[in-house]
Amino acid sequence: MRITMHPGPVGQAYYLEDTPADLPDDREAGHARFCSSRCTYVYTLEHDPSPAGIYTTDYSAVDYQVQTDGGATVIDAHFGAAAFADVGEVTYVVDSEVEGAMGGSLIGFSESADAESFSEEYGGDLVEHGDVTLELVRAL
Repeated sequence: MRITMHPGPVGQAYYLEDTPADLPDDREAGHARFCSSRCTYVYTLEHDPSPAGIYTTDYSAVDYQVQTDGGATVIDAHFGAAAFADVGEVTYVVDSEVEGAMGGSLIGFSESADAESFSEEYGGDLVEHGDVTLELVRAL
């Protein structure tokens, strides 16, 4: 999947020494990129070892647009380094009417007020990184 061809939040995980064996061959050693925040969490929660760092799109750091695409309400993607935040610094809006590359998504904001405003407009619940579980992500 070409990450830059899809809408929504994306993610990255960094491994220092013990890179998972099933990391795709076309990825540089220790650096995994994901087409969605959902895929980022599924992969990092299912695999050992834990990454040294996990980052997802921070919609507080970018100008974003929400639009309709093929009948779905989607948020645009951002790929520059400044568009990412450590998952521990982000409040996610989950289960909103806005989708990403893989459908339901975790849409992150480093400013909790931005997350609250987004949730008021598009629905969804606010979730912190420590409360993200594999069950929550798979239910999206």
